[in-house]
Amino acid sequence: MLILYILIKDIRHADKKPIVNPVVVLRKEFDDLAVLFNPDTAEAVGINPVGVAIWELLDQQIDIHEIADTIREDFADVPGSATEEIENLLTILPNAAS
Repeated sequence: MLILYILIKDIRHADKKPIVNPVVVLRKEFDDLAVLFNPDTAEAVGINPVGVAIWELLDQQIDIHEIADTIREDFADVPGSATEEIENLLTILPNAAS
């Protein structure tokens, strides 16, 4: 089963706008970490503060380039490969529990 569902026709093109499953719940913990939980499947995954920021940006229905630009503005020492890393995250994360 999938931990979370990112519904997108083709994640390989950064101009696409990822859409998350509205059932998945983000729970922020006290130690700067968070958990994404799908109550339909009882599956969960832990994410760090950058992951939380990415998740929250997905709700804005912006493309991956805009997500990467916002991450660069909000966090220090973001690598030049941020766009590719975000694409990889959004490709890998849904299949992490398969």
